[in-house]
Amino acid sequence: MKTFKKMIGICGWLVYISFYVYVLYIWKDIPEQIGSHFNFQGEIDKFGPRSSLYIILIVIAFLYMMMLAVERFSCSWHSTLERQKENMTIAVQCYIACMRVYIMVCLIYVFQHSIHVTPLSSFFMPVFISGLSILSICMGLYMLHSSRKGKRL
Repeated sequence: MKTFKKMIGICGWLVYISFYVYVLYIWKDIPEQIGSHFNFQGEIDKFGPRSSLYIILIVIAFLYMMMLAVERFSCSWHSTLERQKENMTIAVQCYIACMRVYIMVCLIYVFQHSIHVTPLSSFFMPVFISGLSILSICMGLYMLHSSRKGKRL
C-alpha cells in the first residue's frame, strides 16, 4: 500500500505540473472569449474573457495544495492499537491521493472544453459523481475490512 501511495503521489504531481506547462504552451492560442460556466447538462451557459482563466488556475492550485495538506496531516486517528492507527492513516492518505489525481484529471477535461468553447459530454457529471462515489465506497470498505482484521498494510 505504501508503494501504491508513492506511485499515486508521483502521478498527481506529474498531472499537476504537466497541466500548468500545457497552459503556458497554449496560452497564445486560447481565444479571447471562453466558456466560463457549464450547466448540469454540460452546455456552456456563461462566457467570459480569457483572463478569467487566472481564477481557475489559482483555484486549481489552492485545491491541490489543500488536498496535499489534508493527506499529509491525516494522522489524527484515535486508536489504542498502534498498528490499526497506522493502517487507517495509510488508507486515508491513499484515498486522498487518488482523489487528488481523479479531480485534477476531471478539472483538466473541463478546462479543455472551456478554452475550446465546446459543451461537456452529457455523461461527464454522472461519470464524475460515480467516480467520486466508487472511490469513497472502495476506500470505506477497505478501511472497514482493515480495522476488523487489525492487519498491517
